[in-house]
Amino acid sequence: MPGPSGLVRARQGADGGAGRPAVGRAGRGRAPYRGLPVLRSALLALPGAVVLTTACVVAPRAVDRFGRRAALLVCHFSIAAGLLLPLLTTATGGTGRHIASTVVAGLGYGISFAVVADTAVAAVPAERVGSAGAIAETSNEIGNALGIALLGSLAAPVFRLGVPGLAPTLDEALQLPGLTPSVVTDARSAFVTGLHVVAATAGLLRLVLGLLTRRRLPREDVGGGAGRELGARATAKP
Repeated sequence: MPGPSGLVRARQGADGGAGRPAVGRAGRGRAPYRGLPVLRSALLALPGAVVLTTACVVAPRAVDRFGRRAALLVCHFSIAAGLLLPLLTTATGGTGRHIASTVVAGLGYGISFAVVADTAVAAVPAERVGSAGAIAETSNEIGNALGIALLGSLAAPVFRLGVPGLAPTLDEALQLPGLTPSVVTDARSAFVTGLHVVAATAGLLRLVLGLLTRRRLPREDVGGGAGRELGARATAKP
C-alpha cells in the first residue's frame, strides 16, 4: 500500500508551498491521491464521509440522552485521536491508518457540525439567533482557513529542512530530472515528517480543547430532552 507521501498530492500555492490534500481537483480529472484513479480515491474517502454524515444525524439524539457536555467531549477527543493516528504512518505504508483517521475524526466533526452551532444559537436571546448562527458559521470558515494556512506553513519548512536545496514541495521535488532513489526516499520521508509534525500539533491542540471543555463546561441533567433544548432555549429567553 502506498504511504502518505504517495497518497497526498503536495501543491505549491498561496500558503507558500504547504502540502495539502487536493480535495477539489477530482472534478478536473486529477485524483486527490497520488497514483490512484479518481474512483478509488473517492472510495478511500467514503468511510470517513459516511461516519461524518451519520454522526450529524445521530448527534441530536445523543445530546438528548447524554447531554451537550458529553457530546462535545466525544467530539473533541475523537477529532484529537483522528488527528494523531497519522503519526503511525510511514513513507512506505499507511493507507489503512489514513482511512481509520478519517473515520475516527469524522465522528467528532459530525458531532461538531450538529451541536456547536446549535449551542451558540441557544446561548443568545431570540432576537439575536440569526447573528449567532452567522457568527458560528463565519468562525468555522475562518478557523478552516487559519488552520490550513498556519499548519501548512508549519509543514512546509519541515519538508524543506529534510531535503535542503531540493524543491519547496514533494510534488515538485519528484518531478525534478535525474533524481536518485535515495533522494526520492529522503523527499518522501521529509514529507511524512512534516505530516507528523502537523498531526501532532493539531491533535495536541484538540486534546487541550477537550480538557478545557471537561473542566469548564458544567455537568447537566440529561434525559430530559437536552438536544431539543438547543433550539428551545433560544426562544425562551427574553
